[in-house]
Amino acid sequence: MIPEAVAPLLRFAWTATLLFLLLALSITLVLVLRRLVGELAAPRRARALAAVHRHLLEAALGRRDPAAVPPGPYPPREAVAELVVELAAMGRGEMRRRLAAAAKALGVLDHLLARSRSRRAALRARAARRLGLFAPVAPRAVRAALARLLDDPAGEVRVAAAETAAGLDGEARRAVADRIRRDPVFTRRLALPCLERLGGADPALLDSLAEGADAARLARLLEAAGRARLLPLAPRALAALRHPAVAVRLAAARALVEMEHPRAAAALAELAADADPALRLEALLLMAERPRAPYLRILRARLDDPDPGVAFRARHLLARLAPAAEVPA
Repeated sequence: MIPEAVAPLLRFAWTATLLFLLLALSITLVLVLRRLVGELAAPRRARALAAVHRHLLEAALGRRDPAAVPPGPYPPREAVAELVVELAAMGRGEMRRRLAAAAKALGVLDHLLARSRSRRAALRARAARRLGLFAPVAPRAVRAALARLLDDPAGEVRVAAAETAAGLDGEARRAVADRIRRDPVFTRRLALPCLERLGGADPALLDSLAEGADAARLARLLEAAGRARLLPLAPRALAALRHPAVAVRLAAARALVEMEHPRAAAALAELAADADPALRLEALLLMAERPRAPYLRILRARLDDPDPGVAFRARHLLARLAPAAEVPA
């Protein structure tokens, strides 16, 4: 027999359990129905996307008026935007302009401008990267959106907007350079593609950013110059080999190696003889990335390094570059 004091508690537990089961069953039913509807709509969505793909491709090739809007139904605008990005990678010049005009007629530009005001930073950053395609057909709208996104509170959005603006004209690139000078987010690794694009378009402008830059910013600029193999910045890298900051000296040496500059081996030899064992090891790791015969002399000099890690790395790399008989036992 259940005591009267316990009965209300048991009834409450039973009711709560029943409600929980009903809620779980409802959620499961909704998920199943949603998946069923998605599977039923998938063929129709695929046909609509294929039709839009044909329209965009023919418009880009000049076989159809870009301003003409094909009959519906249309796939989601985000799917069309992804399709436009894929097609844009296949063409240049007039083909890209016609593609942008056709995509604009389908509402992709309006979709991106709306996404650029999303509450989610990831969506704003994605929109910023895609807006550049529409600069030839809607320059004012694109420039206004990028200028707004350059002041976005999220660093990833500012970097994405700067990367897109760096691919426009000189005025836009100067605005990007001004942002880079005063924004610490551009000292982070995520800014490398933006810096590379800016340097590829205007090496002198990227080089000017190094004037008076702090160690973190200068190291990142040198890293971008090396990755993009910007030989006009080689004098900057050579000068940075004497910088007091270890990170800057390492970035300068790496840049010269990636540029395949004639002074790269000398720069690595200097780093490999540094008083800091961590820097000596980093120099050997750089040599391991691009093994070259001129590094043999540097490696032999480090076989007797007082730091065991440096000596082991030198022996290991020397075994890769030289015949076994040349490597001391």
